[in-house]
Amino acid sequence: MNYKKGDVVIAKIKSISQSDIKLITNTQSIFIITKSEITDFVDKKISSMFKLGQVVNFICLKFNKNTNQGFGSYKRNHPNEIQKQKSKNHHKLIETPNGFKNLYNYMMMFIENDNNK
Repeated sequence: MNYKKGDVVIAKIKSISQSDIKLITNTQSIFIITKSEITDFVDKKISSMFKLGQVVNFICLKFNKNTNQGFGSYKRNHPNEIQKQKSKNHHKLIETPNGFKNLYNYMMMFIENDNNK
């Protein structure tokens, strides 16, 4: 099978080490997920998070169809493993010099247009 970056992959854990896990899909593709792509929490041990033979889902980061091997990211599909302090909050609502007046006006215009339909 050919996986693309961003695909959700389901695979069974084949081996667990301190630095990564190796997984195999039902089509015999091999994926490696390094600790930095498993969790941001340095105190967490990979061996306490997973068991051999466990089936997990993750995001494909890179896949080479010639070697049938790739790299994945567990934490990108499991946001609880991402430290909040590390991720920048780009969705925070910040007041502008006009306050929230422009946002309020736009919202009211949007609601009025929606009600007129």
